[in-house]
Amino acid sequence: MLIHPRSWKSLPSEVFANTSEAELKIVTEIRDKLKDDPSLEPIIQFLTEDADNAPPSIRKAYWDYDWEEDLLWYRSKLVVPDSELIKERLLKEFHDSPLAGHPGQQRTLELLNRNYWWPGMKSSAKEWVECCPTCQANCCAHAPVISLKPLEVPPFPFHTISYNFITGFPKSNGYNAILVVIDSFSKFGHFIPTTKKVTAKGLADLFITHVWKLHGLPVKTVSDRGTTFMGKFLRALYQRLGINPAFSSAYHPELDGQTERVNQFIEFYLRSYVAADHSCHNLYLERLLPYISTVKDIYSICDAQ
Repeated sequence: MLIHPRSWKSLPSEVFANTSEAELKIVTEIRDKLKDDPSLEPIIQFLTEDADNAPPSIRKAYWDYDWEEDLLWYRSKLVVPDSELIKERLLKEFHDSPLAGHPGQQRTLELLNRNYWWPGMKSSAKEWVECCPTCQANCCAHAPVISLKPLEVPPFPFHTISYNFITGFPKSNGYNAILVVIDSFSKFGHFIPTTKKVTAKGLADLFITHVWKLHGLPVKTVSDRGTTFMGKFLRALYQRLGINPAFSSAYHPELDGQTERVNQFIEFYLRSYVAADHSCHNLYLERLLPYISTVKDIYSICDAQ
């Protein structure tokens, strides 16, 4: 039987270049525990000792495995030995940690599946999320899922933005509200700490600092704030930039469902991590950006919780 080289398999040392310190410690534990798992012993023995002399049937059975850097890989994913402690630490890293954000079952599995594999990983992720006390507590406090009332899809990113405020927070470094700015095309978001009494001029300053300098001026803005406030905001913005009015605004008493779902997720995320210390909610806002990468992620998170 002719065995062709597997050109897709490339496992450079840089595979862990951007890995967190906590995850690197888990990888070290995996390396230490691999040879303690009797179910992996014949695979490791084949890869490290008998690969050249093994019969074709054995070579075919272990075709998808590789041994690199004293680690066992299955289709370029790190094999996790049968250790409940290691699996639990990985589940905590990709579900419980602030960098994970308590995602739903599917998202937790996707995060694990990027770099790791073990038999029954899907069931492990499902059980972990179902039994997560933080998710269960916040599920009870979670607002009903909002039906979609999408606005017209704009022609390009940051052609149209929607903005609104989430209030009701205790003060955190002087802030008690969040300005949420969402691009209606890509659904990319900016989450900006502010106060519930911010003026139109103050809003213009925030917009220039956090949105305009990165994306320029939109063609259209949408908000659930009153028309009077929106007019003052736009006048203050034009004055600060020294330009003539160039884009339109629209008042929507109810924002589109996509924006509301983003707001739901922000509130869920903050409840998950600042319940014990309400004075630090503004410190978590920058960590929210990875979760607003696609609309699908937000929908799956909101629905799963």
